[in-house]
Parts: sequence; C-alpha cells; structure tokens
Amino acid sequence: MTIPGAAIDVSHLRKVYGPVVAVSDVSLSVAPGEVRGLLGPNGSGKSTLMKTLVGLLKPTSGTVRVLGHDVESDSMEVKILAGYVPESPRLYEFLTATEYLDFIADVRGLSFQEKKERIKRFLDAWIWKARKAT
Repeated sequence: MTIPGAAIDVSHLRKVYGPVVAVSDVSLSVAPGEVRGLLGPNGSGKSTLMKTLVGLLKPTSGTVRVLGHDVESDSMEVKILAGYVPESPRLYEFLTATEYLDFIADVRGLSFQEKKERIKRFLDAWIWKARKAT
C-alpha cells in the first residue's frame, strides 16, 4: 500500500545474491513521523532491506524511494538525507584519516572552504590531544 508523500516507499523489492534470495517481493510504505521496526531471525533479510533503503545495496528488482528520491538514481541525495547506523561500524581502512574526513564532508555537502577548515580544526584538536596524552 503506497502512502501519498511517504517518507519510505518500497514496491516489489527483490534482492538476490547468486542462488540466495535475500529479500523477496517486499512492499511497504512509512509515513513521515511514523516509527516501524523490522523483526525476524538472523538471515531473514532485515539488514539487506535497510542497506537497500539507504542506497548501500542495489536492488535486483523493484523500486525504493526515500523522501521522494529514487534510491538507485539518486543514492547520494538519499545518503545525505537519511541516517543509518550499521550493526558494526565500517571504517574504510584504505583511506587515511584526512581522506575519510574529506569523504564524510563531501557526503554532507560541505563547501570546499568549510571542508578544509573543519578538517584542519579536527586534526589540530586530535594532534593536540595526542600530544597531551604522552
């Protein structure tokens, strides 16, 4: 059932990993301000559904819209607007601290100048704290 102006609108979502069907024909709508929970045993597709909702995974078929944005064609906007706390934090180990902060600033849409100032302020504070601790 689609709710006009839904915050989340999922229609016939399917996600397949090789021979494994992780999510099969899920349709749901969540109105702005509405709170929903996902319940199910391990391996039932909860994390796959959430990762698809925030654009971390591409659906095999079906459509997903978050705050009016199609997750496949406008995933960066969805990432900017929607928060997601994964079950285990993901740090991109191939990035330096500065590169990681630069990436996060880009996701948040900071201007080049503000990004540069904030990264410098953060790194200066971290260096100061590290020196104080020794």
